[in-house]
Amino acid sequence: MMERNIYWLHEPEARSSSLPRVTEKYRITLDCEGFDPSSIKTDVKGNKLVVSATEGHVSETSDYSLKEFRKSYDLPKYLD
Repeated sequence: MMERNIYWLHEPEARSSSLPRVTEKYRITLDCEGFDPSSIKTDVKGNKLVVSATEGHVSETSDYSLKEFRKSYDLPKYLD
């Protein structure tokens, strides 16, 4: 079952080994407000898509703030 943040761009029909392969596309929507786009990373680990970001700011007095997130999504087993 796909999570609610993953949307089909072209929903495939049931797979059959006798049918030719058809390219399927997915779109994931994730709210990353407050993060610089260059700090957002995506990675595929096994059958998971992992989206993460880390940003930190250090002041002249050595005080710092750090914000980060990590979200993973299960991918279909037949995905290339």
